[in-house]
Amino acid sequence: MIAASPRVLIVDDDAVSLAFLLKAVERCGCEAIGAADAAGATARLQVEHADLLMIDRRMPGIDGTALLRELRTLGVQAPAVATSAELDQAATAALLRAGFADTLLKPADLATIQRLLLRFVTPVATAPHRCAVAIESAESTALLDDAAALIAIGGDHIALRALRVLFANELDDAAIGTADPADAEQRRAVIERLHRMRASCRICGAPALGSATQQYERALREESNDVASARAVFLQTYSATRQALAAVS
Repeated sequence: MIAASPRVLIVDDDAVSLAFLLKAVERCGCEAIGAADAAGATARLQVEHADLLMIDRRMPGIDGTALLRELRTLGVQAPAVATSAELDQAATAALLRAGFADTLLKPADLATIQRLLLRFVTPVATAPHRCAVAIESAESTALLDDAAALIAIGGDHIALRALRVLFANELDDAAIGTADPADAEQRRAVIERLHRMRASCRICGAPALGSATQQYERALREESNDVASARAVFLQTYSATRQALAAVS
């Protein structure tokens, strides 16, 4: 008898992160099911079984901690891992206190995801050994870094193209370039969007935009005098990256 693949439910409101995690979990020998928000996760778990939950820490509406609490009241007992593009010691401790069994910093390479899965389930296959190579291009100034992206997703060129299409669509849809950082509400929305964008930049191999995004986000959070210059660099890199993605699509 062939053993059934463990089922992992992944909840993430960012399309690129969700697509990457679904692909990574499948490559590690599990069956992956996805949901873009808390409502979708709850609906799926009412009719489907999951052996492990991977829940984004920060989502619009119901965040990851609130979702886990709701799922527990519904009787879902599968262990849960909190995923986030930003995790410090305090945040990790709070997530563990809230009932998460572990955390995962996004983006993670396949080797890291495989080690995490092995803690909670028994995959029927293993990811290629080459996936153990860490991403080393964070300081690159390239608009698109294929090597770093391919390392992250295990050398799958087709998957990389698909992820970059999603990423390009996200950049096209974002109103981040027209938001006014002087307006408090718009600034909070931009910070949240930048936070999510950084993970997508790493997954899709867009290091220059990732760096510009981080600097702009930091300037906005600190309300520093560098906001205008950081915004200018970000918008220039943002536009150039969109053009680069369009050229390779």
